[in-house]
Parts: sequence; structure tokens; C-alpha cells
Amino acid sequence: MSKNIKYKLISSIRITDLGELFEFDHIGSAYEIRGVSNLAGYGEGILTFCLDSLPLVTPGVVICDKQGLKKFNAENDVSIMTFLVSETPKLLFSEIVNYIEREIGFINYAFNSRISSSALIHDSAVISPYGCIIEDNVVIGENVVIRRGVSVGSNSLIQPGCVLGEIGFGFTRNKNNEPIRFPHLAGLTIGKNVEIGSLSIIDRGSLSDTIIGDHVKINNFSMIGHGVNVNRGSYIHAGCTLSGGSVIGELCWVGPSSSINNKVSVGERSLIGTGSIVNKDLPANGVYVGSPARYIKENI
Repeated sequence: MSKNIKYKLISSIRITDLGELFEFDHIGSAYEIRGVSNLAGYGEGILTFCLDSLPLVTPGVVICDKQGLKKFNAENDVSIMTFLVSETPKLLFSEIVNYIEREIGFINYAFNSRISSSALIHDSAVISPYGCIIEDNVVIGENVVIRRGVSVGSNSLIQPGCVLGEIGFGFTRNKNNEPIRFPHLAGLTIGKNVEIGSLSIIDRGSLSDTIIGDHVKINNFSMIGHGVNVNRGSYIHAGCTLSGGSVIGELCWVGPSSSINNKVSVGERSLIGTGSIVNKDLPANGVYVGSPARYIKENI
């Protein structure tokens, strides 16, 4: 379950068919979509979208606005690319992918779940019959729920009441200001020797996996959003919130009831004090406390 998977459709769909359902200008020679991805994983026949960052020049299908198209055309030879031009690229991407998921489906995580014979799983636990991998000597407690697309590495402990791999909280709005869910096609990868405390929730990724590295320890009542990456050996204490896309470096200590904002990175070997709110990237090897979290001293 690697990051930046190209999520493959069960069967391809023609761009002209999508044009009958959604509003966009079609520029380029591609005529069908076979998969979807984020910018890092797209290619021929793959649909993605861009807002601030621009994609590589490959024969993919990119949703962008007129300004993005103009800038990209000025800097690149785009003759091999196809664009779907919309005033709201993220909304159009969400609507198209949600339609594909509902009407066609994706083949990712369609395999029968593989559960090691040495895993100890409580009778009340619920594990999706499709798309899960439970490795050797994993222990799963009472009333745990594990959704499709979750991988749990060997010797890990999932304590009672956890929910792993549920759809994350991500929305955009249409022209009527109604919320439209952003697709969550990715999975959740949990490494080896991980412990996840009771009643913790870890969401699946949207277009790249949520990743919990080897030897990570997460205490009770923690909430980890879509696309978060907690690196090797870090401790996440009770009641923490790691919002979508945030990154915790190796060997960090995140104190109880702390909150890490969306897409914020905490450098390796950092210590976050109890109840702190981290609203910007923090360099490695520091001690940070408060709301917002501020540097106190070097973490020795």
C-alpha cells in the first residue's frame, strides 16, 4: 500500500461522457480516464487537479482554472497534455471522482483481506473482508473497527474501541455553498511494533495514505486525520489531534491534549508541551509549548 497510487477505475470512462454531466472546457487529445491520482502520481490516462502547484509535463488529464492553464502554457510545451478547465478545479475533481466511485468503482483494495494465523483478534472486532492486511502477532482488542485499505504491521497492538481507516473529514463547496465531500480513496498503513490506545481514530488518506511508522506509540482518545504521517518512534499522548496532512518527524514527543494544525510539520526529536497548539512548521530538536506553540529551548 504505497503512497501516490494511481487509483484505477474498474472500467474507463470517456471525457465526452463526463462533459454531458459536468461543466468544463476540454482542451487536448485525451479521450478517456482510466484512473485518478494526486499530482505526484498522475500520468497517461490519469485524472488529477491543480490549484497552486503545477504538474509535470506528462500525457495526463489535469483539472485547472484559466489562470493556471495560462501560466502552464507559458512555461511548458503542453501539446501532450489534456486539460479540463473549470473555475473551481477542486470541486469539479471531487464531483467527477465521487461520480466514478458511485457509478463505476475502483479496483484498489479489491483483494480479499489477508490476516495472519498468529494474529489475536477479539470476537467483537470488525475487519473489512476486502483490502486489509493484518500481519504476524498483531493483537486487536474489543470493538475495534478496521475499514477497507488498512494494513497493520507485525507485533502491533490495537486497543479496544479504535476505528481505523474511516473516511476523513474533507469537503469543498458547490455554487450553492452546499458541502461536497472530497474523495478519500487512499488507505492507512500502520507499521511494525505500533501501539494505538483505546478509542483512538485514524482516518484513511484522500489521495495518499495516512502513515503510522514503525515503533510509534499513540495513547487513548487520539484523533489522527487523513494523510497524516507520524514517523518512526514518535509518541502521541492522550487526547491529541493531528489534523489532515500534518507530519510528525521521527522520535517526537507530542504532549497530552495537543493539536497539530492541517499540513503543519514538526521536525524530528521535537517535544510539544501539554495542551499546545501548533499552527506553523517547527524545526527539529526543539521544545515548544503554548498556544500557539513557541520555541523554549533545544531538546537535548
